[in-house]
Amino acid sequence: MSLNSVFAFKCQEYDDSVRIVLERILDESGLKRELIPGKTVLLKVNLLMGKDPKYAVTTNPVIVHELILLLEELGMKVIVADSPGGPLNEAYMRSVYNACKMNEAVEGTGAELNYDFSSREVNLERSSTLKKFELLNAVLDADYVINVAKLKTHGMMTYTGAVKNLYGAIPGLIKANHHFKLSEKSLFGSHIVDICEYINPVFSIIDGIEGMEGNGPSGGDVVKTGIIFGSKSPFALDAYASNLVGIEEKLIPTLINSRLRGLIGDYEVITDVDKDEVKAYKLPDSIDISFMPNWVPGLIKKLIIKNMKYRPVFIHNKCVKCKKCEDICPAKIITMNTSGYPIYETEKCISCFCCHEVCPYRAIAIKKPLLAKMFSGR
Repeated sequence: MSLNSVFAFKCQEYDDSVRIVLERILDESGLKRELIPGKTVLLKVNLLMGKDPKYAVTTNPVIVHELILLLEELGMKVIVADSPGGPLNEAYMRSVYNACKMNEAVEGTGAELNYDFSSREVNLERSSTLKKFELLNAVLDADYVINVAKLKTHGMMTYTGAVKNLYGAIPGLIKANHHFKLSEKSLFGSHIVDICEYINPVFSIIDGIEGMEGNGPSGGDVVKTGIIFGSKSPFALDAYASNLVGIEEKLIPTLINSRLRGLIGDYEVITDVDKDEVKAYKLPDSIDISFMPNWVPGLIKKLIIKNMKYRPVFIHNKCVKCKKCEDICPAKIITMNTSGYPIYETEKCISCFCCHEVCPYRAIAIKKPLLAKMFSGR
């Protein structure tokens, strides 16, 4: 098969059928024949936060477990890793692994959960955004990286799949600093593509048996899609998967940038999925719905954008005062009031929705301005 072959096969449940589908994808893609026995494979999973798999926030442990078994049969050493947006230390990661049931994913195998949180700076001179950034040593030192993402919508990037998943190779709270430096969506999307190109995963898989629609990547609704996706090209994989669930490419900054760089190109699809049977995903409330033409004067455009800016809303009766939102905020504008509940400086908000993304209790909503409602009609 060519580099840009995308595989998408039906898989309705997290059961024995997962192994059958994964084995078919690894076999038909040719990956089985390319991996050298004895080498180390790092599975870069999506562990956004410590959340039970039933909420579809994270990569399901059944996918990870069956993939480990298949790789070990090929003689590979396997490490499972991610870097959520919190303080990166053993106690925190142990709690995340346990909540996401990654401890169960490695049970009965020779695979290890990563506890090496060291990192080093890498250089990417051709980058149009950040030319230097930190990446986890565990990712950099692996012989192969297999990207094991989750099919979800995303408040800032509209869609998160294979390419966006590799942003988790940046250590812990350092990610917030990148958000602050690159608060404009197109720049942030370009940075994510840079990271994906630098890591260059040998293969990417998207867990779409159960995905998330609406206000993802953590506060949306679980949706049964019943598909496992795979490709050697994370860019083509995202182009196909997002289109299949009805998300327009022009709404996804990472895909816009990937297309401009010529990273998607033509690709073939090997599938048993009938597109007409796939439910279109609801978009996040924060989605941009206005693309103003160039003839609109700059001052008027700026005023319109200001009044269409989506912002987080703190729901204090759901809040447990855990301060995760304060810790993650790239702009450092969230503080706790005298009662211990979060408040923020509205005008300084960069609308990255990191706070919404990491809130474990869905105590942060996304406010749609009146002007945006008028433009969108919803």
